[in-house]
Amino acid sequence: MKILKRISLFLCLVMLLEILLPLQAFAVTKPVVRLGYYYRPGFMEGMSDFERKSGYAYDYLQRISDYTGWKYEYVYADLPELYEMMERGEVDIIPGIAPSENIPISVEFANQPMGHENCNIYKYQNDDDIKSGYVASLIGKKIGVVKGAAEQDYLNDFLTDNVVSCEVITYDNPQDLENAMRNRKIDVFAAVDTYVSNIPEITSFLTIREDDYYVCVSPSKRTILRELNEADTQLRNEDPHFLEQLYSKYYQNEVSSVAQTAKEKAWIQLHDTLRIGYLRDYLPFCGMDEDGQLTGLLKDYIETLKFQPELSGLKIEAVPYDDIDEGYLDLQAGTIQAMFPTYQDTWYAEGMDMRDSTTVFSQTIDLIFAGSYSKDVTNRIALSRCGSPLDGYIYQYYPNSEVIEYDTWEECIDALKSGEATCILINRYKSAQYLQKPGNQTLRSTSM
Repeated sequence: MKILKRISLFLCLVMLLEILLPLQAFAVTKPVVRLGYYYRPGFMEGMSDFERKSGYAYDYLQRISDYTGWKYEYVYADLPELYEMMERGEVDIIPGIAPSENIPISVEFANQPMGHENCNIYKYQNDDDIKSGYVASLIGKKIGVVKGAAEQDYLNDFLTDNVVSCEVITYDNPQDLENAMRNRKIDVFAAVDTYVSNIPEITSFLTIREDDYYVCVSPSKRTILRELNEADTQLRNEDPHFLEQLYSKYYQNEVSSVAQTAKEKAWIQLHDTLRIGYLRDYLPFCGMDEDGQLTGLLKDYIETLKFQPELSGLKIEAVPYDDIDEGYLDLQAGTIQAMFPTYQDTWYAEGMDMRDSTTVFSQTIDLIFAGSYSKDVTNRIALSRCGSPLDGYIYQYYPNSEVIEYDTWEECIDALKSGEATCILINRYKSAQYLQKPGNQTLRSTSM
């Protein structure tokens, strides 16, 4: 009977939807919002209705429209022209505007910023005449910047405040600026850190401004502003990491790398091989295939390193380990120069006389448990010796828990099912792998 009831309910719902959806299609007209769309790499791309659109602002506004029901009418122009069009009532919203900019018209701003950016000065990594953080090394240099962009005002203010005498050369668009830098017509250029460059060997030299940026709205469009604020609040509540993920999606290759220090350059000159240790069984991040070769995300990462000009001539070797502690010992002994992956814990790294790199990949940590969740679920944590970089994470967040080590993850699962352990901490990818195995249906998981 229960099965029949469920089937009947499903059929009724389908019939109801078949009746309602055609009515909704005729009854609902999406409000049109005229979106000021200007080209900026990684932020708004696709400058016609026939080009594929992408970018940080594009994705953000599409998510906003999921809540508001807006349909965008794209108005293509450069930023100064869009301001004029907004003043004439031809544009409703423009994204990516900082309130501190010299905006020539009156606008309203959303309650919350849609992002944050720094304005930096960039140089070639091998240009030793310009020293990072040393303002005086800009004296007499040629600095490029896009004409009319906020970066031009930031640069002029910075040079005036610091009494730096140099030649500022303006360009009509980012492409012309990039070409000038590539052809060495300028020594450095000013751009925001969300600027995506195709020029190799470029690095941030100096930060001259920090700003939050917003969606700005025509003062006559109060309804649009209200709907925007409501949708943005709902988005942040339902998906609090959306903007962070969006930034990683579009700006993971931004020109914000730090130039090599003199010590790093000296090390590369004195060595011909860089050895990176990795866990043999920690997919999708790293692992070993049937032929004994490295696989996983680390393999792809190492391949990109090989194309870095400053690492040309340096051989990169991947060294497998069954136990991360063995890798740490070799790292301390100098047998390898890096170990992957590790949980970023500054205190733990200091105790091991190591240093953490910047984040290479991110992972979600799952807690697997049996039965009902309770406050005692982390009393006894099962951990595999064969490959887990979570020691530092456990010591930081569960210092009073008992850690029980096992040779394999399968033994951890058995200990959990028998009650010997109360939970397992494991990365999301492996969590799904073990929860789907026959006999583990009674196990549950939650993200940490």
